Parts: sequence; structure tokens; C-alpha cells
Amino acid sequence: MITTISQLTSLLIISHLTYYFLITSEKE
Repeated sequence: MITTISQLTSLLIISHLTYYFLITSEKE
């Protein structure tokens, strides 16, 4: 259970970072 939560959290963080990175790139 804990492992699954950790994986989900990591996925969410990576997804948000990737999304933010894409938005920043488009602005430039």
C-alpha cells in the first residue's frame, strides 16, 4: 500500500513538473 502511494505521488509530481515545463517553454 505504501509503495503504491509513493508511486502515485511520484507520478503526480513528475506530471506537474512536466506540465509546468511545457507551459514555460511555450511562453518563450
